Amino acid sequence: MSTNAGGLHYVKYGSLRGNVIGLRAVLPNGSIIDTLDAHKKENVGYRIDQLFIGSEGTLGIITDAAILCYRQPISTTLCFLAVQSMNTVKQILAKVHSYNCQ
Repeated sequence: MSTNAGGLHYVKYGSLRGNVIGLRAVLPNGSIIDTLDAHKKENVGYRIDQLFIGSEGTLGIITDAAILCYRQPISTTLCFLAVQSMNTVKQILAKVHSYNCQ
């Protein structure tokens, strides 16, 4: 989790940073930060748990994490296309996104 890698499903589900609901981490001085019971959206100030994601362990060690999980799709469709220009790619993506693919 500390690398904030998106992986193959980044476009559909977003980054790991955006899907972390809360975490528990141990700081270098031994104190514990716990945001597992926090709200998903916080308007009051900085989201301290977001600072830990991508920090490569320099701020502390994450011991627990609550991550938003999506339902597994019923089916998956894969398509390979060869196109002549980036403009064609944009047109294809616009057409695909116009369908209700749930």
